[in-house]
Amino acid sequence: MYLFGLRLSMAYTKDTISNAAQSVRDYLIQKNVISTEPPYLTLNSTSEAGNVSCPVVEALGGRLNVISPWEANWGDGIIKILPKGQGHSFEILLPTSTSPKRDVFTVSHELGHLFLHFEYPSETGKWKEFSEGDGFEFKDSVMFRSGVNSSEYEANEFAASFLMPKQKFDEVVTVEEISKNGFDGIADRFGVSFDAVKTRGAFLGNWNW
Repeated sequence: MYLFGLRLSMAYTKDTISNAAQSVRDYLIQKNVISTEPPYLTLNSTSEAGNVSCPVVEALGGRLNVISPWEANWGDGIIKILPKGQGHSFEILLPTSTSPKRDVFTVSHELGHLFLHFEYPSETGKWKEFSEGDGFEFKDSVMFRSGVNSSEYEANEFAASFLMPKQKFDEVVTVEEISKNGFDGIADRFGVSFDAVKTRGAFLGNWNW
């Protein structure tokens, strides 16, 4: 499987996932969609159901929409592989019940599924099967988002690596920064939630749980 010229193994290690996220981020930087500085993914208000925009999703060939919580089956997000000829390759749906910062992580999580598990944008495998057929819809649940299976863990790892790459995270997260602005300040810098920063720092060894 190839991702913007990067060959990916189907046995996903943390390094493989980090490299995949870096490859996507580099592509978006090259296309002037995002900056070399965080935040790396932004979206407009999702307070009301309807069309919303996300430059990253659009640059990758997708579209973003919000739906009611019951349409989302009270989960976090839905990703749809769209049949060819619909103008977009995929669609990510967000429930209106979640916060903007959580939505940022959810969108990145769904992109993780897209690249790691649906083999986007290849001409073989699952992507070819779904895009040339009737499409496919995958719903994330709150339970699965906690990482209880390998695909959800991998999508979470992709999202964290994309939004908070280790090198940039280590640059930002200093004793001085924490004492001055706290975790909330760091969260604002990356455009993610307080909990996302705490979890990322613990996984990277910046602090203990």
